[in-house]
Amino acid sequence: MKKLSYIVAVAFVVLHANSAFAIEPKDVHCWDKAKWGMTEDQIVEAFSKRAERHQKNKYKHFYSTVRVKGFSFGKREYRADMLFDNDSGLLEGINLRAQDEKFLNVVDEFKILSKLLQTTYGNPSEKTRTEMVWTFPSTTIRLKYTTIPMAGINIVRVYFRQNQNKEKTSPTTINPEQAFHAYKVTAP
Repeated sequence: MKKLSYIVAVAFVVLHANSAFAIEPKDVHCWDKAKWGMTEDQIVEAFSKRAERHQKNKYKHFYSTVRVKGFSFGKREYRADMLFDNDSGLLEGINLRAQDEKFLNVVDEFKILSKLLQTTYGNPSEKTRTEMVWTFPSTTIRLKYTTIPMAGINIVRVYFRQNQNKEKTSPTTINPEQAFHAYKVTAP
Protein backbone atom coordinates (compact mmCIF):
# COMPACT_ATOMS: atom_id res chain seq x y z
CA MET A 1 0.00 0.00 0.00
CA LYS A 2 2.87 2.35 0.88
CA LYS A 3 4.50 1.61 -2.48
CA LEU A 4 1.24 2.33 -4.34
CA SER A 5 0.88 5.70 -2.55
CA TYR A 6 4.43 6.58 -3.57
CA ILE A 7 3.74 5.69 -7.23
CA VAL A 8 0.54 7.76 -7.25
CA ALA A 9 2.37 10.74 -5.72
CA VAL A 10 5.19 10.54 -8.27
CA ALA A 11 2.69 10.21 -11.14
CA PHE A 12 0.80 13.28 -9.89
CA VAL A 13 4.00 15.36 -9.78
CA VAL A 14 5.05 14.23 -13.26
CA LEU A 15 1.63 14.88 -14.79
CA HIS A 16 1.37 18.35 -13.27
CA ALA A 17 5.02 19.41 -13.61
CA ASN A 18 4.37 21.78 -16.51
CA SER A 19 1.79 23.88 -14.68
CA ALA A 20 2.87 23.45 -11.06
CA PHE A 21 6.55 24.12 -11.59
CA ALA A 22 6.43 26.52 -14.53
CA ILE A 23 8.73 29.41 -13.91
CA GLU A 24 7.07 32.69 -14.80
CA PRO A 25 9.40 35.65 -15.24
CA LYS A 26 9.27 38.30 -12.49
CA ASP A 27 9.69 41.03 -15.08
CA VAL A 28 10.03 41.42 -18.84
CA HIS A 29 12.34 44.20 -19.95
CA CYS A 30 11.06 44.44 -23.54
CA TRP A 31 11.35 41.97 -26.42
CA ASP A 32 14.20 40.00 -27.97
CA LYS A 33 17.32 42.22 -28.24
CA ALA A 34 15.32 45.44 -27.76
CA LYS A 35 15.31 47.22 -24.39
CA TRP A 36 13.07 50.08 -23.31
CA GLY A 37 14.66 53.47 -23.85
CA MET A 38 16.81 52.49 -26.86
CA THR A 39 17.18 54.92 -29.76
CA GLU A 40 16.49 54.15 -33.41
CA ASP A 41 20.23 53.70 -34.09
CA GLN A 42 20.61 51.33 -31.12
CA ILE A 43 17.72 49.19 -32.39
CA VAL A 44 19.21 49.02 -35.89
CA GLU A 45 22.60 48.06 -34.42
CA ALA A 46 21.12 45.44 -32.06
CA PHE A 47 19.17 43.66 -34.82
CA SER A 48 21.76 44.32 -37.58
CA LYS A 49 20.64 42.80 -40.90
CA ARG A 50 17.11 42.04 -39.69
CA ALA A 51 16.37 45.74 -39.00
CA GLU A 52 15.34 48.16 -41.71
CA ARG A 53 14.42 51.81 -41.67
CA HIS A 54 11.18 52.89 -43.35
CA GLN A 55 9.17 56.02 -43.97
CA LYS A 56 7.93 57.55 -40.73
CA ASN A 57 4.51 56.30 -39.59
CA LYS A 58 2.93 58.67 -37.09
CA TYR A 59 0.55 57.68 -34.31
CA LYS A 60 -0.97 59.67 -31.46
CA HIS A 61 1.94 59.32 -28.99
CA PHE A 62 4.45 57.31 -31.02
CA TYR A 63 6.12 57.10 -34.38
CA SER A 64 7.75 54.19 -36.19
CA THR A 65 10.79 54.38 -38.48
CA VAL A 66 12.37 50.97 -37.80
CA ARG A 67 11.02 47.51 -38.54
CA VAL A 68 12.59 44.15 -37.64
CA LYS A 69 11.90 41.19 -39.93
CA GLY A 70 13.03 37.62 -40.18
CA PHE A 71 11.37 35.74 -37.33
CA SER A 72 8.45 33.36 -37.22
CA PHE A 73 5.83 32.03 -34.86
CA GLY A 74 4.54 28.67 -35.94
CA LYS A 75 4.41 28.63 -39.74
CA ARG A 76 3.99 32.37 -40.29
CA GLU A 77 6.64 35.08 -40.77
CA TYR A 78 6.31 38.10 -38.48
CA ARG A 79 7.71 41.59 -38.25
CA ALA A 80 8.15 43.99 -35.35
CA ASP A 81 7.34 47.67 -35.78
CA MET A 82 9.37 49.62 -33.22
CA LEU A 83 7.45 52.52 -31.66
CA PHE A 84 9.37 55.53 -30.41
CA ASP A 85 7.97 58.23 -28.13
CA ASN A 86 7.14 61.45 -30.03
CA ASP A 87 8.87 63.63 -27.42
CA SER A 88 11.93 61.65 -26.32
CA GLY A 89 12.56 59.56 -29.45
CA LEU A 90 13.12 56.50 -27.22
CA LEU A 91 11.63 53.01 -27.63
CA GLU A 92 8.37 52.65 -25.69
CA GLY A 93 6.40 50.10 -27.68
CA ILE A 94 6.57 47.24 -30.17
CA ASN A 95 3.85 45.86 -32.43
CA LEU A 96 4.33 42.31 -33.69
CA ARG A 97 2.24 41.40 -36.71
CA ALA A 98 2.14 38.82 -39.46
CA GLN A 99 4.27 39.79 -42.46
CA ASP A 100 1.42 38.84 -44.79
CA GLU A 101 -2.05 39.15 -43.30
CA LYS A 102 -3.91 37.93 -46.40
CA PHE A 103 -5.88 34.77 -45.77
CA LEU A 104 -5.09 34.99 -42.06
CA ASN A 105 -7.29 32.80 -39.89
CA VAL A 106 -7.23 35.04 -36.84
CA VAL A 107 -8.75 32.51 -34.46
CA ASP A 108 -6.14 29.85 -35.29
CA GLU A 109 -3.33 32.42 -35.24
CA PHE A 110 -4.57 33.72 -31.87
CA LYS A 111 -4.48 30.19 -30.46
CA ILE A 112 -0.93 29.57 -31.73
CA LEU A 113 0.33 32.87 -30.34
CA SER A 114 -1.48 32.47 -27.02
CA LYS A 115 0.17 29.07 -26.46
CA LEU A 116 3.57 30.49 -27.34
CA LEU A 117 3.14 33.51 -25.07
CA GLN A 118 1.80 31.39 -22.19
CA THR A 119 4.77 29.05 -22.51
CA THR A 120 7.13 32.01 -22.39
CA TYR A 121 5.38 34.35 -19.92
CA GLY A 122 3.03 32.12 -17.92
CA ASN A 123 -0.69 32.60 -17.48
CA PRO A 124 -2.14 35.95 -18.55
CA SER A 125 -3.36 38.39 -15.91
CA GLU A 126 -6.45 39.15 -18.04
CA LYS A 127 -8.20 37.01 -20.62
CA THR A 128 -11.23 37.37 -22.90
CA ARG A 129 -12.29 35.56 -26.06
CA THR A 130 -10.33 37.98 -28.27
CA GLU A 131 -7.62 39.32 -25.95
CA MET A 132 -5.00 38.21 -23.43
CA VAL A 133 -2.86 40.50 -21.27
CA TRP A 134 0.33 39.81 -19.31
CA THR A 135 1.35 42.55 -16.88
CA PHE A 136 4.86 42.83 -15.47
CA PRO A 137 6.47 45.70 -13.54
CA SER A 138 8.12 47.26 -16.63
CA THR A 139 6.14 45.77 -19.53
CA THR A 140 2.58 44.96 -20.55
CA ILE A 141 2.09 42.38 -23.31
CA ARG A 142 -1.26 42.31 -25.09
CA LEU A 143 -2.36 39.69 -27.63
CA LYS A 144 -5.47 40.74 -29.50
CA TYR A 145 -7.41 39.87 -32.61
CA THR A 146 -10.01 41.83 -34.51
CA THR A 147 -12.26 40.83 -37.38
CA ILE A 148 -14.52 43.11 -39.37
CA PRO A 149 -15.98 40.82 -42.08
CA MET A 150 -17.79 43.57 -44.02
CA ALA A 151 -14.48 45.43 -44.46
CA GLY A 152 -12.41 42.26 -44.96
CA ILE A 153 -10.24 43.12 -41.93
CA ASN A 154 -8.58 40.28 -40.02
CA ILE A 155 -5.87 41.41 -37.63
CA VAL A 156 -3.85 39.64 -34.95
CA ARG A 157 -1.34 41.73 -33.00
CA VAL A 158 1.02 41.30 -30.09
CA TYR A 159 1.72 44.63 -28.41
CA PHE A 160 4.62 45.17 -26.03
CA ARG A 161 4.36 48.45 -24.11
CA GLN A 162 6.62 49.97 -21.53
CA ASN A 163 4.73 50.60 -18.31
CA GLN A 164 4.86 54.20 -17.22
CA ASN A 165 5.13 55.40 -13.62
CA LYS A 166 1.68 56.85 -13.05
CA GLU A 167 2.65 58.82 -9.93
CA LYS A 168 3.36 62.46 -10.72
CA THR A 169 6.11 64.20 -8.85
CA SER A 170 4.56 67.42 -7.66
CA PRO A 171 4.40 69.03 -4.22
CA THR A 172 0.96 67.48 -3.69
CA THR A 173 2.16 63.89 -4.21
CA ILE A 174 5.54 63.86 -2.47
CA ASN A 175 6.01 64.11 1.25
CA PRO A 176 7.61 67.24 2.82
CA GLU A 177 10.96 65.48 3.39
CA GLN A 178 11.17 64.55 -0.31
CA ALA A 179 10.13 68.07 -1.29
CA PHE A 180 12.84 69.58 0.93
CA HIS A 181 15.57 67.43 -0.67
CA ALA A 182 14.21 67.93 -4.16
CA TYR A 183 14.31 71.72 -3.90
CA LYS A 184 17.24 72.14 -1.51
CA VAL A 185 19.73 74.76 -2.63
CA THR A 186 23.24 74.59 -1.29
CA ALA A 187 25.29 77.72 -0.70
CA PRO A 188 28.58 78.06 -2.59
